[in-house]
Amino acid sequence: MKIKRVFTKLTSLLLAVMMLTGLFAAMPLTFAADTPLGPNDAGACDISYPGGKNSGVSLNQAFATAKTYGGYTVEITMLNDVTIPGDLRFQDEESIMLYLRDNMLIIEGGLIIDGHVPFELYGSGSCEIGSLSKSNMSWTSGLYAYGTDTKVTVNGDVNLINCVNSVGVYASGWGAEVTVKGSVNCAGNGNTGVQADFYSAVEIQGDVNVTGEGVLGAITQNNGNITVDGEIKVPAGERFIYVGSAEKTPEQYEEVSSKPGYLEYLGSNNSYVWVKEPTAAHTHNYTPAVTAPTCTEQGYTTYTCDCGDSYVDDYVPAAGHIGRKAHDFCDEDSVCEVCGENLDDATSCTPVKEHGYCDEDAICTVCGQSFGGATAHSWDGGTITAPTCTEGGFTTYACTVCGAEKTEDLTAALGHTDADGDGYCDVCGAKISADGPFDAFYRYIALIQRSFAVIMRLINMILSIQAIL
Repeated sequence: MKIKRVFTKLTSLLLAVMMLTGLFAAMPLTFAADTPLGPNDAGACDISYPGGKNSGVSLNQAFATAKTYGGYTVEITMLNDVTIPGDLRFQDEESIMLYLRDNMLIIEGGLIIDGHVPFELYGSGSCEIGSLSKSNMSWTSGLYAYGTDTKVTVNGDVNLINCVNSVGVYASGWGAEVTVKGSVNCAGNGNTGVQADFYSAVEIQGDVNVTGEGVLGAITQNNGNITVDGEIKVPAGERFIYVGSAEKTPEQYEEVSSKPGYLEYLGSNNSYVWVKEPTAAHTHNYTPAVTAPTCTEQGYTTYTCDCGDSYVDDYVPAAGHIGRKAHDFCDEDSVCEVCGENLDDATSCTPVKEHGYCDEDAICTVCGQSFGGATAHSWDGGTITAPTCTEGGFTTYACTVCGAEKTEDLTAALGHTDADGDGYCDVCGAKISADGPFDAFYRYIALIQRSFAVIMRLINMILSIQAIL
């Protein structure tokens, strides 16, 4: 161990000398896609270090140097500010120690570690990671930040998968700070979600979820503090938190909290755990706001609570347009009398002349709209009808185009003629005089006389036939 410490000091001194002599340029670097970073790299956007004992891990010396101790520990010393736009992967290393110095390391993707690979960050620099995932490890930490003013931010979740007896996030040492903007999720037996000690601080903006047997939600010691904005969740019967040297259940918080809005769990040596106060049960009190239906859109009622929750219900069908045509003609559009929308419902008229005559306009048989079209008749020479005793005469003209007729050239009726004075017209036989008191008697006598004359003619005919015989 003494030889190791001496070697470390000599290495640090050598790096300082090299920096002073300009062998390493201290300027920020951002690596674009496909930029090679070393013989074991898989590209700058997805950097992979397969590792393994005596693997000889080497990094591009433009931003870091790497060395191993006995093939077990890889120590990476940052020389510049570095941005890696993809994932950074380690596998099967015995341990990874990243010395940030005063530099910034940004891993925009995820830090992905497989196997027993503790990942330690120290120095006064800072590190920003998209997310962190560790699997298949035991007796180590998912993320371990220690040393003066070491600052680490994880923008997503920290996940321990198939790990045992390990800690999800661990901060230790004078000013070390870790912020996880997501949740810490630890799956496996014997794990602890979060740990902070020796004046370090951890802030978890999501939940701390620890599953398995023999697990612990969080622990603080020796002036360490942990703040959880979500919940600390452990299985029933498992330990909730340790603060200082005392175990605490969820109900064993202080009556007065030094951090408003948080439940405070206080232990020895100024060790704290703060957990966001649970939101009290809320009974919604909804205020309705009615949106009336329009011609084309359904109506509804929006119910809004003071807490901001809302829902929509009580739908009413759209009212539909009320269309009106200015003249009720087929070939004009209706306009909604409510919203003024043109309904585009014009159809074709069916114009027809009622009698088919030249001198009448064509009228739509549906809406009655007139389309004009009347023209003059073309009359033939006419057909004369002579007058009678009682009817006047006239001439009938017919249109040679449409067949319409007209009557002109009227003449007066001729009147009856009764030369023999028997009261009947000599031309048409119509009775032309009214009956007097004895007219019926006179007609009877006349009838007898005519009958007698007929009988006499028959007798004379018979006598003449007998004379011949």
